[in-house]
Amino acid sequence: MHYVLALSTLLSTASALGINCRGSGFCNINNASLNDVLTQAKQLVARGQGDHFWPEHVQIACASGQYGSICAFFQNGASGTTTRAIDLIQGIIDHGCTQCGSIPTNPDRKYWLFRRDVDGESKDQGDVVQ
Repeated sequence: MHYVLALSTLLSTASALGINCRGSGFCNINNASLNDVLTQAKQLVARGQGDHFWPEHVQIACASGQYGSICAFFQNGASGTTTRAIDLIQGIIDHGCTQCGSIPTNPDRKYWLFRRDVDGESKDQGDVVQ
């Protein structure tokens, strides 16, 4: 009985995570900015690419920081337009995140940010709750 209760509590907690600022330890010390990522995405719209479709894992916009870059992209089967990405990035910023985070695109998907190490290797930032 305790096992079932603990599992249901864990699942409720995971589902409630929703928008979050999770990422690697570099997210707390890096000086890359989500506002810069948002600005770059808005520049794509200004150049007529608001309806451009972004499949999963394709970088939409990035910002450089002292310890690497952060980039916005869809993952876990999600995809969308530049305009939709802007709304999602703004949602992460409105949540209080400044460098890393994720936001649900629908109940089963996440929009995600990652950093690129100085050596150019891409790495996911933290765990994605599904």
